[in-house]
Amino acid sequence: MRSELQDREKSPESEIMTVEDVAEYLRISPRTVYDWAQRRLIPCGRLGAIWRFKRSVVEKWLDAKISTSGRDLLAAPLELRDVLVPERVLLTNYQTKQESLLGLIDVLAKASEVTDAEEVAEGIFQREKIISTGLGFGLAVPHLRITSVTDIIMAIAINRTAIADYEALDKAPVRIVCMILAGWNQHKPYLSALAALISKLKQEETRSAVLKASDPTAVYRMLT
Repeated sequence: MRSELQDREKSPESEIMTVEDVAEYLRISPRTVYDWAQRRLIPCGRLGAIWRFKRSVVEKWLDAKISTSGRDLLAAPLELRDVLVPERVLLTNYQTKQESLLGLIDVLAKASEVTDAEEVAEGIFQREKIISTGLGFGLAVPHLRITSVTDIIMAIAINRTAIADYEALDKAPVRIVCMILAGWNQHKPYLSALAALISKLKQEETRSAVLKASDPTAVYRMLT
């Protein structure tokens, strides 16, 4: 009986999922699923010391995440030329998520708006430990409000190939990584910058053109 129950739990069609099942379904690490469960960032329950998940609930949660990640941010458009310059548009060949994040942090750290690059890096990576900023459609938007940034600033990396370990809600490979930093008290303009970016890049035609671009200035013009 015990063996039959375990077999059913491991079956792809099983309604009850383990940490490992959810990790495989979302294409993320079991450690990330465990962290989300600990922080109640994903619907789950515990049987003793073991986390369990209902497949139907996880599927609804995922659908809601994908459908609202951009919609909630579209209320206050902002001109991207206010926060982006051509010098912060990168055409890259990053292999990992860490490479892409460090590359963008390095670019933004040179700006006068950033007063403490180490604090920014710590904040960005800490946020990624809680939940990945891969929004779907090949797009990731690592973003942070922090006291060591004096004004909103953005950098974007257009990667020639998919970044293998960048987790996204829709499982699509990430190739466009946009990093947005803002001051701690800039909540509304911060959301406006996110909204403006997502409004542009949610359009398949724009994403396709950006990915084919061979010149950073051309990307800048497409977005602004």
